[in-house]
Amino acid sequence: MWQEFVESGLEAALYRRKPTRPASRKLDGAQEARLIALACGPAPEGRTR
Repeated sequence: MWQEFVESGLEAALYRRKPTRPASRKLDGAQEARLIALACGPAPEGRTR
């Protein structure tokens, strides 16, 4: 951010450009649902959380 401020001014540092390419998804819907279920479920045996 500081480099952007020094090189292009305050407006450029405050209002960044949007990414030019979309981020690719790492998980599909089923994998994401499983991850959420595991994270929100009960703790494994021997663990408190």
